[in-house]
Amino acid sequence: MIRLFVFFSFFFCSLAFSYAQDYIVNLSNDTIPCKILDVNDKSIRYRILQDGKKIENRINFDIISFYYIDPTEKEYKKKFFTRIALAVGYANRTGDCHFTEKYDKKHVFQSPQQGLNMDLEVQNYFSTHLGVSFNINSVFTSGKMPSSYFSFLETSAPYKQTDYFIFAGPALALRHNTEEWLFTGTAGIGALLFFMNFDIDGDKYNMHNIELGFNFGIGAEHKLSKKMAAGLKAGYIYGNTDPFRASNNISFYRLNKPSFSLSSFTLSAYCSFSTR
Repeated sequence: MIRLFVFFSFFFCSLAFSYAQDYIVNLSNDTIPCKILDVNDKSIRYRILQDGKKIENRINFDIISFYYIDPTEKEYKKKFFTRIALAVGYANRTGDCHFTEKYDKKHVFQSPQQGLNMDLEVQNYFSTHLGVSFNINSVFTSGKMPSSYFSFLETSAPYKQTDYFIFAGPALALRHNTEEWLFTGTAGIGALLFFMNFDIDGDKYNMHNIELGFNFGIGAEHKLSKKMAAGLKAGYIYGNTDPFRASNNISFYRLNKPSFSLSSFTLSAYCSFSTR
């Protein structure tokens, strides 16, 4: 999972730098990706990255066909750009989230497999496309399952399982802005707080734990005004918990599987607010 996190982070960075790019096209139709530093009546001063070193050059207009300067770069360099997004939507547990090995897939819509997702993102952008974010993503699922899955229970009443977990941690944030749309992406690592409650024929049991978690998300939003937008976001939370390490009052879990998945796919609608 660490490799997956590194891959997503590298992908987001690469994508961001591919967008945040000035360029010059010469008369031979060759494109020079660069950072344009200065433009006067006769020439353009620009900087390129070559062999890990920053090199500055100047090119005359008589050999230039076209040049492009990111129109928002100067605006965002004036100060930090802050964005806050609040989302509510659907969560689907992608792993085996059931406490017993005898889980029957036909009970998927009665089980803790489906649930509610809520998340909050607070982002600061230090350039046009790249920034940092603090993400809080929560998933709540609840359902009833036949107690026959627990062969040692002397009851036929269904048991109720309620799961709740929260991811909280920093993330790398990416954005790409157009006139009417904003596209975002995040990749984060942080704490995954997990809570489970069982109600079996009136007897209540609980378990809680803290694990390492990973969070990824991509979103697209339409601008409603200069500082407000609405959109859709798809996300993925990855993590596992080990009941043997958890604080609990459950004495029967050792008869079942030693661990289960907290991984979830989420699809949410959200509103975002910006300071600029």
